[in-house]
Amino acid sequence: MIIKTKDFLIIFSNIIKNSNKLYSSDRALYLLLVKYEKELPDTIEDINWFHKMFRQIDITEEKYIDTIIWNLIGCSEYIWYVYENYSELRKRYSLNEF
Repeated sequence: MIIKTKDFLIIFSNIIKNSNKLYSSDRALYLLLVKYEKELPDTIEDINWFHKMFRQIDITEEKYIDTIIWNLIGCSEYIWYVYENYSELRKRYSLNEF
């Protein structure tokens, strides 16, 4: 499944805003992904690769930020949920198909 990163972040943001139990790590992850959005790939084809790329290639100019994002993705509750339920969530948030 190919997902536009921008759409993924919109859904991720909505899930975080509407969650009854907000994890500060998910909020921090969201803020970092938005801050470095221009440096992210345009699409996410595989969430596992998206996670790995922060360890295997330089995404941001500050390598320590890549490590922080990698760690936050690893402990995130919601980023995995959004990826696994993307088709349903895309409809709920009225996002167009790719």
